[in-house]
Amino acid sequence: MFLYNNYLSNSIIPPVITVDGTSSSGKGTLCIILAQILHWNILDSGSIYRIIDLLAYNKNISCNNEEKLLSIVKKIDISFKIYKNKLSIMLEGKDVSCNIYKHYINNKIFHIASSQRIREELLHYQRKFRIFPGLIADGRDMGTIVFPDAKIKIFLDANLEKRAQRRFQQLQKRNVNVTLNEVFSEIKKRDYLDKSRKIAPLIKANDAFIIDSTHLSIHEVVMKVIKYINVVKLK
Repeated sequence: MFLYNNYLSNSIIPPVITVDGTSSSGKGTLCIILAQILHWNILDSGSIYRIIDLLAYNKNISCNNEEKLLSIVKKIDISFKIYKNKLSIMLEGKDVSCNIYKHYINNKIFHIASSQRIREELLHYQRKFRIFPGLIADGRDMGTIVFPDAKIKIFLDANLEKRAQRRFQQLQKRNVNVTLNEVFSEIKKRDYLDKSRKIAPLIKANDAFIIDSTHLSIHEVVMKVIKYINVVKLK
């Protein structure tokens, strides 16, 4: 694995590994592990939309007010840190990891993600995270829109029931009061919105390595990815 890291360090452009997929398929955990193994930077693109939603909520900005939402986007200062195997999402140096998963955050995400002007602004912003020694990019359009030239593209999926269970357990650990049925309905709705939106929908890149994590442990997923990475390295 470290041989692969050295191999890519000779690139003129910082290398990227993209990890796209459905909600709660295991993307976040996989990205954290890969970032730690390779000692690369990490980008959680989904949290950026949640932060915009959080700031809009705090400023009482309507989801239809594209100009004010854009003003938020142009001023955001987000960074990511991994500590004790967990990802901290920092807004202007303050950890907002818990805040962006409050029950009232999610109301504007579809509108934000469907705005062409906001996505264009965020496209440039997200690409700024591409710095040496490399980047692990977690999202839904990382390999298709944001970093289409990435040599390693992973697409993670799992059945809806399994993903709802995973998300429910995550939210319980964050002390979020929600039922499994509510989580199931929310993920089902999110799947539809992600796949049906006209701008940057959730689709598999033609050259992506596809993994169904329904019956796999995170260790098994990581091993599959590492094996694939080393195969690509040898090409």
